[in-house]
Amino acid sequence: MPENRLTEGNIRQRPNGSWEARYTAGYDLNGKQIQKSVYAPDERSVRRKLRMALAEVEMGQVAYGTGTLGEWLDSWMKDYKFRALEPITYTQYTRIIETIIKPAIGQKKLASIKTPDIQKFINSLQRDGIRQDSGAGGYSTAYIQKIRNMLHDAFDQAATNGLIIRNPVNGVEMPKQTKPQIRVLSHDEQERFIKALDGFELRPMFMLALCTGMRRGELLGLTWDCVDFRNKTITVRQSATRYKDPVTGQAVHTIKEPKTWTSYRKIPMVDNIIPILRNHMQSQRVHMMDPNWNPNDLVFCSSKGTIIEANTVNRYLNQIIKRAELEKFSMHALRHTFATRMMEAGVPAKVVQEMLGHKDVALTLNTYTHVTLDTAHREIAKINNLIDVQEPQNPGDRQPFRGDFPHGFGR
Repeated sequence: MPENRLTEGNIRQRPNGSWEARYTAGYDLNGKQIQKSVYAPDERSVRRKLRMALAEVEMGQVAYGTGTLGEWLDSWMKDYKFRALEPITYTQYTRIIETIIKPAIGQKKLASIKTPDIQKFINSLQRDGIRQDSGAGGYSTAYIQKIRNMLHDAFDQAATNGLIIRNPVNGVEMPKQTKPQIRVLSHDEQERFIKALDGFELRPMFMLALCTGMRRGELLGLTWDCVDFRNKTITVRQSATRYKDPVTGQAVHTIKEPKTWTSYRKIPMVDNIIPILRNHMQSQRVHMMDPNWNPNDLVFCSSKGTIIEANTVNRYLNQIIKRAELEKFSMHALRHTFATRMMEAGVPAKVVQEMLGHKDVALTLNTYTHVTLDTAHREIAKINNLIDVQEPQNPGDRQPFRGDFPHGFGR
């Protein structure tokens, strides 16, 4: 790709007597020079127009590339990100580009996009975006930050390639961070949900989610060697995920290690979940007799021993919710419910943090402030009788204040 250089321009007199100045305004997506011209009746005027045109290009007021943002993002992903990103991350980038960026601003000319355009797009994500976990309006601040970083990287490469003068993402203000609303089952809802699980094949998995706070991917990637019945613990060391292979375009299911070291953890099992898992193990052995059984040693798997689709889990969950006559919620709500029950029981936040695999205890406390506030009210009630203050039965008995403040008071 050629460097981002501007020529001084070629000036000539045309057969009709007028003057033309041609100059290179940049390069298209294929690296081809973009030639432009200015015209004037005399040489002095055309030189003045040429200087103005080159100045506008230097100031970023004239578009370089002729392609759209969507076309550039396709090239950027193919030429620069195909081997630089992990397949799972590549799939996430592709999904964001195809479902969020392209429908909104993908048809705009790459070189015509300015900072206000990106700012309006970012603002719309918080206002109008559809959250994938709940369907509620507005993406989370963290997700918007990911989209912003993607665009910044893509425009940076475009500037390096000479397609644009400057990166329009520079100067964009991120929206104010808002505290996400979490869904927690009440005690009554929890009982109704557990009752509705009867008869469902994945009942043990949903019960384990309620009793451990494990994430969906962690549950689907759990293997029997990580279940220690003797010591009543579960070791979380991997997660199941699904992505589209960038080469074949086919969906791939795989088991991967957690992204952060805090996700590696041991979770103690409550006594009630142990017989449920033992019975599940016994019933699974029937399927293991099938010659086509896939020996992944997964605790929760298909009838062939393969990884269960996340969409299958969601479909089962929606059926259970409908049977229990509850408002719709995501799998993550079971994780929040587990954490809330722990906090309500007085389990120290540090212990809850470690069981959930949070990076630090501040995240745990900030996420479950609704519980800590209720706990604070209960604790403060314990000292109500320690401060003996009685309000007069007749407020009119108070003596009105007369006179000046004591010397130096309130001055």
